[in-house]
Amino acid sequence: MLNSTFGLSTIGKLGPAEKLARDLPDPVTDGTLLRLLLMQEYDTHYGIFNHDDPHLEKTRPLAAVAMHEREKVGPHSSILRAQIKYVRYNIRELTGMSFDQFHAQPRDVVTDWYLIAIDEKLKGSPSNNAAEKAVKEMERNLGGKV
Repeated sequence: MLNSTFGLSTIGKLGPAEKLARDLPDPVTDGTLLRLLLMQEYDTHYGIFNHDDPHLEKTRPLAAVAMHEREKVGPHSSILRAQIKYVRYNIRELTGMSFDQFHAQPRDVVTDWYLIAIDEKLKGSPSNNAAEKAVKEMERNLGGKV
């Protein structure tokens, strides 16, 4: 269990989110926007992608969520994995959004939709249907006391 004062005080230094929010011309109150800005700052700082270059931003409009060459660590890029999941879980049917529209959503929204899609897929799976039939059979045999 955490100490009861955990998170109630600061160390007297600004964290990266506070520094970024403080330096913006308009105050940032939207957590999703701040998260996106932090991701862009991370990419720029570590040389993954320069979000400060307006020419590069125009050539790659979804750069904040795209897989960049420097991030590849295996034979399959994250964009390929995203495409496979999009097709496998019928995201277009569930959301009505194209692949680009879907992945332009905030990352937590995309993750939530994948969880919903997985749950929907499991509901219709043969193994899940067999389990439901077994439970109903047990209920019948035990007089509905399961």
